[in-house]
Amino acid sequence: MGDGILATFGAPLDYEDSLSRAVMACTSMRETLTELNRRNRELGRPEIRIGMGVHFGEVLVGNIGSTERMQYGVLGDAVNVASRIEGLTKDFQVDILISDEVRQELTREVPTAPLGTKEVKGRVTPVILHQVL
Repeated sequence: MGDGILATFGAPLDYEDSLSRAVMACTSMRETLTELNRRNRELGRPEIRIGMGVHFGEVLVGNIGSTERMQYGVLGDAVNVASRIEGLTKDFQVDILISDEVRQELTREVPTAPLGTKEVKGRVTPVILHQVL
């Protein structure tokens, strides 16, 4: 993925709170980055900005390839939508965006703010987005 990271929660083992774990991982990364950027400012270094998008759905997960080249992969519409949501963090100038489907399924209280709907490439129905505060 170039300079990106794809993380899966709920595969190969599923947990009742996989979505909450995913969002909590994002907020933990944000907290760590805040501290890193504070140190970077003190040292006169540039700050780093990241964007994270969370979505869920059915995907194909497992070893994909041949005997010559095998890798663990995740394929499906949910992966594409998560990637598109991540890309929208730049448009909204926020660091964590989640789909409405994720917000509705969270098992932990997570402060969010609705940002409306946005059409994403490859989908007929617009995605309802929320910022994680």
